Amino acid sequence: ATGGSAPAPVFRSADGALSAEAQAAEAKKKAETAAAAAAAAKRGSVVPPASGTSSGAAGADGAAAPPASSPAVESRVTELQQQGNKAYKAKRFEAAVDDFTKAIALCAAGKVPPQLHSNRSAAFIELGQPTKALEDADACVAIDPRWPKGYSRR
Repeated sequence: ATGGSAPAPVFRSADGALSAEAQAAEAKKKAETAAAAAAAAKRGSVVPPASGTSSGAAGADGAAAPPASSPAVESRVTELQQQGNKAYKAKRFEAAVDDFTKAIALCAAGKVPPQLHSNRSAAFIELGQPTKALEDADACVAIDPRWPKGYSRR
């Protein structure tokens, strides 16, 4: 046994309302995501802006960052994820961590794809940084308890 519990099934009534169990699971998931964000902030990672807001921060090139939910941001996140994947395959793990970190920072709060944390966790493992790897694995599971690689990184 892994010690974790299986995600609660999501049941909806005929009108589409979530069951009490699903509402409780959603509340727990939000709390875990907040805890993961706090852990990221503690270790010095950038915490993404709240959903639907612009961070107002400048991008890596000095240009103002577009709103967190824009198609341009989503495209850049995908690009950074692909760069990170290529860097990981080329055994350039520090570059992979950097790319995944930038992608996570661009995502709106609550909208980070679990594979970004999962992939960065794998890169941290390769760099001999198990504490950071575990933090990312935990964040991955908090974001999506159904994402199996989050558990395999623990």
